[in-house]
Amino acid sequence: MDGKSLLEHISGLQDSLRKYLDTKLSYYGLLAFEKAARLLTAFLGNGVIIVVLLIALLFLSGAGSVYIGNLLGSQVLGLLITGAFYLLIALVLIIFRSRIIGPFVIRSLAEVFFQEDEDADEK
Repeated sequence: MDGKSLLEHISGLQDSLRKYLDTKLSYYGLLAFEKAARLLTAFLGNGVIIVVLLIALLFLSGAGSVYIGNLLGSQVLGLLITGAFYLLIALVLIIFRSRIIGPFVIRSLAEVFFQEDEDADEK
């Protein structure tokens, strides 16, 4: 094999390697975009649900406060009892947050990031 032929093979290999790396970079860019889109969709979907649930909880808390206030004969006591109940829930969440919230967040993010491409499996 002469030097010119070897140089042509090396040049061809270099071009092939460059095309391969460009293709891999494009693939990983698209994969990252897909993961980001799934994550954003999950956050927005869950965010809407959380907002609706918080509004419902606000109205239920108000109704519960009025009901307890009517039972005790004082609206202020009803509001205080409801507020104390939410402070107790907050305290429990603060104490056990790593055991309660951590696994839920990790599981949710893992589901989004490591979800197999079902469309590719079906084809």
